[in-house]
Amino acid sequence: MINHHLSILVDQLRAEGIADPLAQSFTLAALWDDLAAIVGESPPAAVGAVLGGEPCPRVAPPDGARPLPVSTRRPGGGGR
Repeated sequence: MINHHLSILVDQLRAEGIADPLAQSFTLAALWDDLAAIVGESPPAAVGAVLGGEPCPRVAPPDGARPLPVSTRRPGGGGR
């Protein structure tokens, strides 16, 4: 599922004129905001604050897209 959503993001970035999105550096806030837009969710307020209060416009998610499940993994690979 993550590969599908990241592929959508790469296609959108290319459509916006970024020739090689995979070679670019992005903040985690920008990535979070874009992925939230792809699945039709709103990012947390902290993401908007980092981006200067300018989140991506929310669009209808593409066909077949669903919200991502929340991970139960702990940072550092601790598992459940």
